[in-house]
Amino acid sequence: MEKIALKINESVQIDLPGKGTSGYAWHYKPELVTILRITNEYIPGDIKLAGGRSTERFTITGVSSGTCSVTFLQTRSWEKDKPPLDSKEFQITVGKDLTDLNP
Repeated sequence: MEKIALKINESVQIDLPGKGTSGYAWHYKPELVTILRITNEYIPGDIKLAGGRSTERFTITGVSSGTCSVTFLQTRSWEKDKPPLDSKEFQITVGKDLTDLNP
């Protein structure tokens, strides 16, 4: 699990490798969504290559103090009974200033 420390209103970008046209997409499951704002964008790869790679960029912004875990799962939306192809987990701490982040 990767650890990330943010101040309130500070953002970090997490780029996850996409699977292009294969139907896999990254989804997140935050433990405590009230301390974060998460947005995402799809960055296409080379469209000339079938199954080409892409990037899914998630921007995480701290909105209030606290700590939570966010798990990203790479799945196909129609394959509900299959485990994710990949997963990434982050522990995110948000504080008002640097002293809040490093007790």
